Amino acid sequence: MNSTVVSLSGEIVLGGKLILVSQIAPQQPFKLNITALQVPQRMVWQSGHPLFFGGDRTYSLQTTPEGGIFTMREIFQGLMLPLTAKALPDFRANFNQFAADLKTAAESRFV
Repeated sequence: MNSTVVSLSGEIVLGGKLILVSQIAPQQPFKLNITALQVPQRMVWQSGHPLFFGGDRTYSLQTTPEGGIFTMREIFQGLMLPLTAKALPDFRANFNQFAADLKTAAESRFV
């Protein structure tokens, strides 16, 4: 698991539905749909409704001769975004911690 995640339930398959509880907002479980999955290169989680307010989080892994490059990107969209954006927490520290935890877990597999 990851220190930024309290719990994750559901099956990680294309079209799968997940419920994620995060440290940053434990009172608000995120209901996620897996909309793209190419193991191990890419996974996209979608939450909310893209027309009104939703988010897409994309995880990508590119292999290189030196190892790999991991990227994580989140995009919010929808008609309600201007009204909701101010209420969103600053996710940067959470994302950085998530990436650091993932790096530690990945590197521990090769030691």
